[in-house]
This record gives sequence, structure tokens and C-alpha cells, in this order.
Amino acid sequence: MKKQKKNSSEIYLTREIMMREIISKLLDTDLLSGEVENKVLKEYLIYGKTYKEIAPLFKLTHFRVKQIVNNAFAIIKSRLSRHENIFSTLKKQQTEIEELKSSIAEKEETENQFNSLPEETQKLLSEKIETLPLDVRIINSCIKNHDIFFLRDLVKLTRRKFAGMRNIGKKSINEMDEFLNSKRLTWEMNV
Repeated sequence: MKKQKKNSSEIYLTREIMMREIISKLLDTDLLSGEVENKVLKEYLIYGKTYKEIAPLFKLTHFRVKQIVNNAFAIIKSRLSRHENIFSTLKKQQTEIEELKSSIAEKEETENQFNSLPEETQKLLSEKIETLPLDVRIINSCIKNHDIFFLRDLVKLTRRKFAGMRNIGKKSINEMDEFLNSKRLTWEMNV
């Protein structure tokens, strides 16, 4: 038990020393314009003195000491706010970079799968929708309503998503199923 208390008090002491060092470094950057103001802050922040204890040391009123401390806190808050904005922006950019990396990895995987297909299948998947022997309704729905221009883009869809497309009915779904089966293709191909 005593060992734990000693460790926690050591931790507290270490934190206290670290805080004093940080505050001292912060004050060394001339947080406020005047030398007296910085000395007042040191007395308040590092040595933990009260306004009334500090005032006679610098021939100031305790209200002036309070004003100096409050001004310093406002400046610190402003600086921290700027840093917080920078960190927030950096975090957003890092998230965007991770998303882009993920997207690139997915596209590379898709390309690798496409390149692993037989050349005949690659050519077929690279054909434009409008050149395929499909019903005009399917072709128009793909091109005009959904910006699907190649068979490769169409086979990435699920059967359900294709069925939910505008102007696609049961007959069009059956026709597309037959076409894909005849070419040994399936829905939801990752190509």
C-alpha cells in the first residue's frame, strides 16, 4: 500500500515539475509585452501566489495583478484555439488521405482482377453498352439515367440494383440474366 502512495505522489510531483517547466517556457516566449507582466505571471502560475501576495512585490494593486493574469489567459486561450484549428485541419486531411489510399487500393485490386480474366472476357467487358445485342430500353436506361457506358460497369451492380433502375422491368431483367449467362458473366463482378 505504501509503495502505491509513494508512486502516486512521485507521479504528482513529476507532473507538477513538468507543468512548471511548460509554464516557464511559455512565459519565456514573452507572452505579454512587459517584463513586469511576465514576472507577475511567473509568480502566479509557477509559485502559486495569490493576487494580494503578488501586488506588493511589484507595487501594483491586486486588481491590476488580476487584470494581467486574465489578459494572459485570454492570449493563451487564443493561441491554443489557433493550434486546435490547425490540428483539426490536419486530422481532416489525414482522414481524406486514408480514404484516398483505400480507394486507390480498391481500384488496384479491381484492375488486378480484371487483368487476371481471359483476354476474350476483358474485351467483352470493355465493350460499350450501346454496341451489345440488348434491348433499347436497357441501353437507354443504363446510358441516360445511370451513366453506365460499358458492360464492365453494368456487371458491378447487384441484380437487385439493376432491377431497381428506372425503366427496367421483369422482361429486361430476364433478358440481362440470359445475356450474362450466355457470356459466362455474373452480377456483382469486381472488375
